[in-house]
Amino acid sequence: MNTPTGGRPDRPRVLLALAVFIGVSVAACAASAARPVTDAPWYGIVPPLLAVVAALLTGRMLASLLAAVFVGGWLSAWSATASPLATAGGGVCRAARFLWLSVMSPEFSLLAPGSYRVTDSQLILLYVVLIMATITVVLTGGGLQGVANWLSRFARGRRSAQVATFLAGLLIFIDDYANTMVVGTTMRPVTDRQRISREKLAFLVDATSAPIAGIALISTWIGYEVGLLGEIAGTLQIGRSGYAMFLDALGFRFYCITMIGFVVFNAVSGLDFGPMAAAERRASRQGKLSGDGWRLSPRQASSAEPFPGARIHAATALTPMLVMLGVFIGSMWFAGGGGRFLTTDPIAPLRFSAWREVFGTAKSIPLLAWASGSGLVVACLLSLLLARISAPAILRSLWVGLKVASLPASVLILA
Repeated sequence: MNTPTGGRPDRPRVLLALAVFIGVSVAACAASAARPVTDAPWYGIVPPLLAVVAALLTGRMLASLLAAVFVGGWLSAWSATASPLATAGGGVCRAARFLWLSVMSPEFSLLAPGSYRVTDSQLILLYVVLIMATITVVLTGGGLQGVANWLSRFARGRRSAQVATFLAGLLIFIDDYANTMVVGTTMRPVTDRQRISREKLAFLVDATSAPIAGIALISTWIGYEVGLLGEIAGTLQIGRSGYAMFLDALGFRFYCITMIGFVVFNAVSGLDFGPMAAAERRASRQGKLSGDGWRLSPRQASSAEPFPGARIHAATALTPMLVMLGVFIGSMWFAGGGGRFLTTDPIAPLRFSAWREVFGTAKSIPLLAWASGSGLVVACLLSLLLARISAPAILRSLWVGLKVASLPASVLILA
């Protein structure tokens, strides 16, 4: 991680990171001595540990993940009898093959077009792309600005402004990155009027975005997580779908649940401590909303502005999200055999046991992509008909959404 002045990481931080890396690796090596030789080798911890340490030191997430992938390929190809050159070449080939299989079907062949099939990984990537495109269209149409304007009517004091910021974070649940960008930008004028420090705004936004995206029924993170859980269920032959495992684990999301509860308590009570309390005293007494040396860039200031002339309506944002959620839940119900429950029990949709069986049976990943596509179509129609923005502006926002989606898609492929 860079220093506050934007220079190279300081030496103590580098030494601490290296000490942690070496210490964890040595501990893993020592712990593997008593394990069966059939277990995974101890150096399996090296690639993810390298990714975390390199990202903290350099601030370059994609480069750190890519380095970890190739180091993992080299370690998997390592052999005491092979030459270093052969080992390095084999590692590069393995890493490249893994990246290829992350986005392409294992059966894909240029010589056999009929062998291609859509994989779960591809559907997850499609889901992320469609979600990000929906967000950019809703932003262009002014829908999220409408949500913020509606919530700001209730922000008549410091505490109510903080509660409104929290509620805005709950409403934008489909992606934590978009949540942070949109809520932080749109609620900043509201919190500025109430002399709430930028540090407190950043905390409210960040401590709501990730927890709500981690427990929402549909979000970019949940789509990726369900895919991983489905692979684990297939490997261990559990007989449960990835979404059923996600629902079973909801009660153990201690960070998400407790952090959301803490944000509510903190916003309602107004109790702060430590550096946050000092920042709030500075903002309320001196009017200094941010600390010395902090400056908002023009790009950050305009990152969530709607298209000029757009008619601002909260429905432009809320309707696509509700459609997305409704399509997903409805398709899950019928794909999981909910129709047969209705033939014998008309109130089956009100029973938790029926939903549990449905979510345990249905294949959720294709339905996530279908739901996100439905939300995108509705967002485009509302931006055109309700927000009254032009079709070329919507097409430009779709292109921006595709470019924005390249970052989370790259992270998913590398991670």
